[in-house]
Amino acid sequence: MRECAGYSLLSPEAEKYLNFKIHRIQPLEPFMVGQYSVIAFPANHAPGMGAMLYAIEANGRAVFYGTDTATLLERAWQAFREHNVRFDVVILDHTYGPEQPGRDHLSARQVIEHADRMRAEGVLRSDARIFATHIAHEGNPAHPDLVVFAK
Repeated sequence: MRECAGYSLLSPEAEKYLNFKIHRIQPLEPFMVGQYSVIAFPANHAPGMGAMLYAIEANGRAVFYGTDTATLLERAWQAFREHNVRFDVVILDHTYGPEQPGRDHLSARQVIEHADRMRAEGVLRSDARIFATHIAHEGNPAHPDLVVFAK
């Protein structure tokens, strides 16, 4: 990316050099990408940077990609209800361990709390699967112990 130094990733020069087209999106406004219906939700992480989480749906199946975020904002929960989304797969950030408070990312316990709330609010389909990702060494026990906790 040194070749892009001196100009914005959103500039025509960057688009030409990197051979892509930037499409600006607005949070909570559905849009289409080919056959995929997408809704961007504001992440609760680096708010000034425009971090987003995504609900993607096609062919009657939906995934929520909720990584690199702290606790979901209430307006995201409200938008789940307004857009009547029901997820088959949910992927959530899980940076911090069970005994750490989540600040800029979710902790293990917060992942559980989010999964429980999603079930309670009907956001998950009955056979939905929830995956944790972005697992860091910050407060997480060794893998065998984390497996026990996860069960």
